[in-house]
Amino acid sequence: MHKLVEKTPSGWWVDDSGWHRTPCNAGDLAAMIRGAAYKLRFNELSMEVQLDGVHVTSEWMETAYVEFQEHGWKAKKNDAYDAILQVAKKSRFHPIEQYFRRIEQDKSIKPVDLSTCAQDYFGVSGELANEMFCAFLRGAVWRVLNPGCQFDAVLTLKGPQGIRKTSALRALVPDPEWFSSSSHDQLKDQTIALHRVLITELGELEHHTGKRSAGALKNLITNPRDLQRVPYGRAYEFMPRRSVLAASVNGDDFLRDTTGNRRFWVVDLPQQQHVDVIDTDHIARNRDRIWKAAIAQYRDGLKPMLGEAHQGLSDKRNEGYSVENPFTTAVELRCLHALKASKGFSLLLAIELSLVCASIEKTDDGDRVVQRPPTTRDFQLMAECLKGLGFEREPNPTGKERTRKWRFNGTDNTGVKSRVCVN
Repeated sequence: MHKLVEKTPSGWWVDDSGWHRTPCNAGDLAAMIRGAAYKLRFNELSMEVQLDGVHVTSEWMETAYVEFQEHGWKAKKNDAYDAILQVAKKSRFHPIEQYFRRIEQDKSIKPVDLSTCAQDYFGVSGELANEMFCAFLRGAVWRVLNPGCQFDAVLTLKGPQGIRKTSALRALVPDPEWFSSSSHDQLKDQTIALHRVLITELGELEHHTGKRSAGALKNLITNPRDLQRVPYGRAYEFMPRRSVLAASVNGDDFLRDTTGNRRFWVVDLPQQQHVDVIDTDHIARNRDRIWKAAIAQYRDGLKPMLGEAHQGLSDKRNEGYSVENPFTTAVELRCLHALKASKGFSLLLAIELSLVCASIEKTDDGDRVVQRPPTTRDFQLMAECLKGLGFEREPNPTGKERTRKWRFNGTDNTGVKSRVCVN
């Protein structure tokens, strides 16, 4: 018999006609469980019912009523299940939150100086890198203590393979179960892991940011909560996130979404392959001190974001990590000045003028240019290209076609007038 049932009073009673079970409802069972000599709790990180620290499976809970019946109680299946879950959820706890509160209250733990944390623990010099690390650590604290708060950034460690980028992120957590690393083909299942850890690493970020994964990745980064069917649950629930995202990348060209690149805080690590590595033992030894400093910044009200100036520097640097749009060169060479001079134009016109969908066809009369019909992807690429070149789409439809036109949102300083009118 399971300890959870065995420690409750027996429901058997006897009279002249023999032994009988005692009728009971969910409330009666809950009262008996609360009075038993054990600790039944609900772990909000693993989403598990735990009896004296040991996981109670949902499979056993489904059949717990049988053991209560063997123990002398007329228990129904749902009554037993609901009673166990209700008592456990009255004693909720979150291990990472407990960890943060413990180190915050432990006066023997001295916080590190976070203003030099990038240099001290990752070997990266520069104010921007320090600000990124500090904001990332604060983001983790904010998420744990304020579940579901907005935090749209991904700390991205860039460096050659084999310098312990993933190990360095893992060293920040005291329990290996609080860290998760995923490959790009696991992206659709990643939201499940987000609610079981403190840090989720997007390994090989260049694969995550491919055109097929870009939309899913954007949702993964920006959503503060996820619709999930939780263990022991009979319906789907919105669960606020209590974790943050990090990433690792080896190469240079890995950012493809021009509208979302600012979410990636890229730290260019100085370590060289086969020469030196990140001192992960040093990070692990000072882990409690690092988190205590981040908690102190949280208590001081510092938000988990970069300041405007530092975000601007990050955005500028990210241009060097972006994959060039295949339409950009064609637009710059063939029609950029014309488009800048226009009072409004369509994506289709930009595609036609830039000849990005054109090919040369040989005929008896010589070569001629043939334009194929643009695909949905062509329209997407042209829109991204125009945004990158300083164009924006008007908010309201205009003209006879009642379409939203594009126009240049900056100043053309080239001094060269267009030869083509595209009004």
